[in-house]
Amino acid sequence: MLTHPSGDRRLFNVLKLNDTEVEPGTERPVYPPKILSAEVLENPFEDIVPRITAAERKEQEKAKREMKRERAQDKLNAKRKGTK
Repeated sequence: MLTHPSGDRRLFNVLKLNDTEVEPGTERPVYPPKILSAEVLENPFEDIVPRITAAERKEQEKAKREMKRERAQDKLNAKRKGTK
C-alpha cells in the first residue's frame, strides 16, 4: 500500500490512482502517476537475504586490492631478507 505522512490516508491514495484521466478507447492514463518512493513496513519474506549495495561491493574490492598489495609487499620483504 502507498503511504502518506499522516498514515491514515493509505487506502485513499491507492484509490486515487484509479481516478486518473484515461485515453479514449483504452485504459491507459493520459498522465500516468509516478510512485517516487516506497517503504516496506513488514517483510513477508524472512528467508530472503538482501543483496549488497554498490558501495559495499566497491569497499570489498578495495579491501581485496589492499590485501593483495600487502601480500606482495610481504613476499618482496621476505625475499629481500633471504638474499642478504
